Amino acid sequence: RNEYLNTTLQIHTRLMRLQHQASTKFNKRRERLIREAQVFSQLKEKMSSQNILNYKIDALRSEVSDFRDAVEFHNYNDNFQQLSQIWREMHSGLGIYISTAEKHILAVHDAIQQTETHLGCAKDSSFIRQATSDIESTSTSSQDLLRNFWQKSILAFEKHTDIITPEFIAATVKHSAMLVIQSQEHHATAGAATLLTNGNLKTIHAKLLSSIDDLPLSLVQQVAHVMAQMRFVLIRMDQDGGEKPTEDQLDRVAAANDQLITMLQDSAKALQSGGESLLQSTVDDLALKLYPAPTVCKALALEKHGEAMSHELVTVHKINSTAEIVSLPLGKLLRYHKPYRVKLSKNDVLDIPNDFPILPLQSMYICNHNVNGAWSLTRVRDLEPSEAIIVCSSSRDSCQGNEHVMVGSTDKMAFATSKFSSMLQP
Repeated sequence: RNEYLNTTLQIHTRLMRLQHQASTKFNKRRERLIREAQVFSQLKEKMSSQNILNYKIDALRSEVSDFRDAVEFHNYNDNFQQLSQIWREMHSGLGIYISTAEKHILAVHDAIQQTETHLGCAKDSSFIRQATSDIESTSTSSQDLLRNFWQKSILAFEKHTDIITPEFIAATVKHSAMLVIQSQEHHATAGAATLLTNGNLKTIHAKLLSSIDDLPLSLVQQVAHVMAQMRFVLIRMDQDGGEKPTEDQLDRVAAANDQLITMLQDSAKALQSGGESLLQSTVDDLALKLYPAPTVCKALALEKHGEAMSHELVTVHKINSTAEIVSLPLGKLLRYHKPYRVKLSKNDVLDIPNDFPILPLQSMYICNHNVNGAWSLTRVRDLEPSEAIIVCSSSRDSCQGNEHVMVGSTDKMAFATSKFSSMLQP
C-alpha cells in the first residue's frame, strides 16, 4: 500500500511541476507581448499599412497557438485529475476493506485464545456464542465491503481505458518533453542552428530520456498497481467464502486489462520506432520557443514572399550585428542520414540531392536592419552563389568549418533503453 501511495504522490508532484511550467510560460507570454508592443510602437511609422497588418496577423497567430496549447494542457490535466480521483477512491476503498478484514482476523484469533484458555481451565463456555457472533459479523462485513469495492473497482478500471488512450500517453511524453524545453538555456547571441550540433543533440536526448522515465514511467507503475489491486480483490473473493464474481464481471475486467496492456505496449513501441520524431519535434519546439525570428522579419516574409508559415520562422544563425538567417525550424534535417554539404543560392539545384528534405530550406531568408531602423528581407534562393548559405552534416565529415548550419547525427539516440520502454516489453 505504501508503494502505491508513494507512486500516487510522485505523480501529483510532477503534475504540480507541469502546472508551474504552464504558469511560467503564461508569464513569459505576457512579457513577450509587452516587448513586441514596444517594438511595434517604434517601427510602425516606418512600416507600410500592409506590413502593419501582417505584423498584427502574426501576433494573432501566436496568440491562437498559445491558446490552443493552453486548452490542450487543460484537457490533459483534467484527464489526469480524473485518474488521480479514481486512484484515491480505490486506495481508500481497499484500505477500508483491509481494516475490516483485520478486525475479522483479530476476532478469530481472540476466539482461538479463549478456546485454549477454556480447555485448559474448564471455565464457562458462554464466550463461544459471543465469539461466534463477532466472527460472523466481521466476516459478513468484510465480505460485503469487498464485493461493494469490487463493483466500484470494475467501473474505475474500465474508466482507465477511456482516459489512457495512445493519444493520452503521447501527451504525457510530450508534456514531459516540455519540461526539457523549459529548462533549456537560451543563448541570446546564438541561433537555432546551435540546437542541431552534436553536443546539444546529445544533451537534449539525455534530458528527453530522463523525462520519459519520470511522469510517463510513474503512470505505467500506477496502472500496474491498480492491476495488482484487482488481482488481490479476486484472490480474496475466492478465499473468503462469500459470493464469487460473475462470468460477466471477470470478462469485463479481463477485457479492460488486455486493452490497457496493449495500449501501453503500443505506446512503448511507438516511442522506440518514432524516437527520432520525438527528438526532431523537441528540437523544433525549442527553436520556436528560444529563437523566434524578429516579428518584422516575419511580417516582411508574409508581405514580400507570401510565406504562409511566417509565424513559425526562427532565427537560425546571426551572421553579424545587423543580419541574421531566418527560416522554418530545421529539425527535419535530422532525419536525413546521408552525407551532404548544400549551398543555398540561385544555383542551389546543382548542389542539393534529389531526396534531400528541401522544404524547410525553401523558407530561408536573410533579414537585415540598419542603424536607422530600416528592415529588409532577401530570400536565400535569390542570393548570388558567392553569398550562398551553406548547410552540412557535421558527423559525416561533410563540413569544412565555414558553414552556417552544421547538423549533427541522431544515429545512436534511441529511446529503447528507457525504463518506460523496457517495462512494457511483451
